Amino acid sequence: MSDYLAQKLSSLLKLVAPNSDPGCALQLLKPIENGYEMDKVTLMNLVKHPAVKNNPVVIISICGAKREGKSFLLSLLIKYLESNMQEAWLNEPDTPIPTHFSWKSGRKAHTQGIWLWSKPYLIQKSNGHKVAVILFDTEGAYSSTGKQNDSDIFAFSTLLSSVQIYNMKDEINEQKLESLAAFTSYTERAGTKTESGQIFQSLMLLVRDWTDDEFQCGVEGGRKYMEEELQNKKVTDEDLIAIRDKISKVFRQVECTLLPYPGAIVDNKDKRHRQNTTQVKVSDMSGDFKEHLRIFFHILLDECTEPKEVGGRIIKGDEILNLSTKLFNLLRTKEIFNVSLTLKVNTQIKY
Repeated sequence: MSDYLAQKLSSLLKLVAPNSDPGCALQLLKPIENGYEMDKVTLMNLVKHPAVKNNPVVIISICGAKREGKSFLLSLLIKYLESNMQEAWLNEPDTPIPTHFSWKSGRKAHTQGIWLWSKPYLIQKSNGHKVAVILFDTEGAYSSTGKQNDSDIFAFSTLLSSVQIYNMKDEINEQKLESLAAFTSYTERAGTKTESGQIFQSLMLLVRDWTDDEFQCGVEGGRKYMEEELQNKKVTDEDLIAIRDKISKVFRQVECTLLPYPGAIVDNKDKRHRQNTTQVKVSDMSGDFKEHLRIFFHILLDECTEPKEVGGRIIKGDEILNLSTKLFNLLRTKEIFNVSLTLKVNTQIKY
């Protein structure tokens, strides 16, 4: 392990006031005919939680194509948080891999709409700042619901979150960059630009099942790979150059992590060993995958968790309901094309 990673993993990141609430996945946006409906009660109960109500909030959302392990990843992130982010977070090899957010192998999309984890996590980062972490799992893009719903899901989750994980398999390629840029263009119509032209906060490009030896797995290799892909001097097409330029400019922070293959049993390529996800054990994940996943989670929570801001001001937990309701109404009425999203914040949080 490099000195950089050793220093990061020795930071004082910790869970504040852990509690026995087991938590559960609840559907926030539910697909209906011609769109979605939002469960305001579910969100209201979450934002009024003592860990959230009067604290800066970090919403971590994950998006990307269907059937590429988004729910699987968030379930493991919950396990990491529940372990108080300890090195031995996967020290029970015979226990099943968690399914906090339901996941399964196969071709058909599993998650529909947007789901949230009912239990927030108040963490203290290595700089001493405390933030309430909320997790969103989103419907996979390119499913049977259509491009409009894909765009709405991305817009809602990106504008509401402070960290958007863009999950993809194997590599960053032109098709994936074009899709990300298209979703971003739709979403930025409702955003408010800063002086630098940025609208969104953090974007984490997460490349799964990485096998290319040119760049090592992890955040350091990911940064080098991302720089090469986003600043690819071999690209001469003006549209492709514009796509790369947009992604780099509209997000305040863009990071990239490369994760290795988790193993054939987890990926359901070795079907001799199981019939469903409840039979997948911690020991079925490769050791390399588990270690890189721990490093990724640690850096994600410690370095990418800036509190949610609107108009340059940090907003507290109970204002999230106001923000999400206004955003949802804009999307539902298609006023997102004509209105910039603003939120009056009466009290600025000292952070």
